[in-house]
Amino acid sequence: MNDISFENIKIRPDIFPSKWHYKNLNPEDVEWITGGINRASQLTTNSRLNSSYWKKISLDKLVESYGDAWNYNDQMIICVWDAHQKESEPPIGFISFDVSWHETTTKKINDLFLTINLIWVRPNKRGLGGISARHITSHLILYFESCKLYHPFVALKGLTVFYYADFDSLGGEKISYIIQKNLENMKYNNTWKIRELNFDVGF
Repeated sequence: MNDISFENIKIRPDIFPSKWHYKNLNPEDVEWITGGINRASQLTTNSRLNSSYWKKISLDKLVESYGDAWNYNDQMIICVWDAHQKESEPPIGFISFDVSWHETTTKKINDLFLTINLIWVRPNKRGLGGISARHITSHLILYFESCKLYHPFVALKGLTVFYYADFDSLGGEKISYIIQKNLENMKYNNTWKIRELNFDVGF
């Protein structure tokens, strides 16, 4: 096999946006993306990939201030805020994930590897059916949809997507299920040109 492996999205800015944000994600859109939401909430959110205000060291301090401690990678982190907040203020939560891929000698993506490391919500923003977690997950899906994983950027027959997550809670299991369903929809709708989906999920 002559495929070459990569794991830094900055190598392929033509495919993977490295400076990405999304503003004013409303409850109706979250319901559409995640398949449900507690309609008592009117939460609207903004997000940014790899915020300069909230690098891993700052997020670790935030997590630890609530008595939590987690190991996670910092390659890709999407932080999410209430739309009324400033980005410099503590986010309501974040998701850490990794993206790597194989590409051919002609620079076509063959295989894509997605790993969800951690989704964390501030304890005072939890509850109401996981509204904050659904918002965070929706921002992740919107980032995925912004990646140009279709012709002419992928192999002629499409790419194989390998998705991995290992959560230890029912909430994490639900989030992982939502991500899987959206990847299936992206395959069906040709948002990404996917030849095959492989899920490796542990709980």
